Amino acid sequence: MPSLNLFIFAIAIYITTIPLSAETLSEWGERALNIQNGIDYDAPFSETTWPGTHNSFANNGDDQFWNIALNQYRTRSQQMEKGIRQLVYDVHYDWNQLRLCHNNSGFAGCLNTITGYKRLKHGLRDIADFLQENPNEVILLKFEITDSAESKLSLLKEELVTYVGSYIYGTTNGISNHGNLGSHGCTELPTDIITKSKVLSAGKNLIVFSTHGCFSNDGYNDLAFYAGNTVKRFKTYNDVENLSDTDRRSKMSRVFDGLVKSGASSSSNNDVLLQPNAISGFLDVGLNIIEIYGFDGNGDWNGDGEAPLSSHNLVWSWDASGYEPNGTGNCGKIYGPTNRFRDANCEKSFFAACRRLVERDGNRAYDDWIISSQVVTFSNADEQCLFDGNGEYFFATPRNKMELNILLNKRDSAGLVKEDLWINYEKGSSGQWTADIGEADIEMLSYCDAGGNGPICNHITTYLNLVQ
Repeated sequence: MPSLNLFIFAIAIYITTIPLSAETLSEWGERALNIQNGIDYDAPFSETTWPGTHNSFANNGDDQFWNIALNQYRTRSQQMEKGIRQLVYDVHYDWNQLRLCHNNSGFAGCLNTITGYKRLKHGLRDIADFLQENPNEVILLKFEITDSAESKLSLLKEELVTYVGSYIYGTTNGISNHGNLGSHGCTELPTDIITKSKVLSAGKNLIVFSTHGCFSNDGYNDLAFYAGNTVKRFKTYNDVENLSDTDRRSKMSRVFDGLVKSGASSSSNNDVLLQPNAISGFLDVGLNIIEIYGFDGNGDWNGDGEAPLSSHNLVWSWDASGYEPNGTGNCGKIYGPTNRFRDANCEKSFFAACRRLVERDGNRAYDDWIISSQVVTFSNADEQCLFDGNGEYFFATPRNKMELNILLNKRDSAGLVKEDLWINYEKGSSGQWTADIGEADIEMLSYCDAGGNGPICNHITTYLNLVQ
């Protein structure tokens, strides 16, 4: 008969193998979206995906709004915690301060308990608090600067410097085209070359921009970009799909759902765009910025019989079946039956996904993937990709749902329907998942220094500039 101590030890081991509580879909969505947000760190902004909220400040958790004037269900901090990475602030100057409010609701200004009244500094502090706790994240902050605030840009600069100044990737941070819009003194947001990794490598975490005004104020314009030419709004995913290749590669697309709560339940309202039945179509065509209304709201926010989007609706990568990643392994694969990401034992053998970055003439290659000729372990996938692709294809991870679809079509056309594929996605010792999306990096530089003969080796310096 085992001793009492041995029995207690056995019970303790058994208990530690049982989850304390099952993860809900909502909890999984928050976890998976936060992991997903790191996949595209090395991609130009024009190829990234930003879960966002429209009028992020307009919620009763942060301020007192008239119920029908609300845009969001969650507070600003909750939005970011649940995976939102683009915020929208309407900036007014009223009652001798810069404030976040609606004053387009039939009232004269920022009115407490009606249109919102909180000072801008509260919204900036929320961002600073989040970034202090999450130093590897990047936030996009879009300002809608109203007429009342246009003459107060020096004060706006002062508050930016005071509350988030240490986090801002300003227009002078390694941007060669600073002030490229002439006498206005503002700088266009370079969506085709700026990346999250470049922002983080400068020790910064926040990009401030505006799409509706390029202002003549050097101080403010050293901190905030003008994006009216490079961030374009579209209403349907067909509009995004019909973009020219040039615009798709150089500009960001956004769709916002500008409803307030009073319009959310109107079955006759045709502007309820970003809901669960529509978001997949937008992601399929490469939508960059998603501005949601009523984020993660309950039934009170339903419109046209559907709820607004929550974190789990925005996950295009990890598999909701089994709530992946679920701890099965430290390497990522595309699971054939569901076409979504799962974690797997790195010693298993699957076909590998291989991406081409550079054409032979040095121009950037787009949407060019091959599947390895044979199954390999994760550690051998890079070598197999280089061998099969004559030094031109590298083991990689799709950076967005549009690229995932291209890769899946390549797999299926190779006669490998429903086969698992290794992707270059790995969990490190710190527990953080890191994706290699096939952009120029230290591994490619090492490959070239060791005598690699692919086209990238003739242009490695140029392409390294994208992420450094």
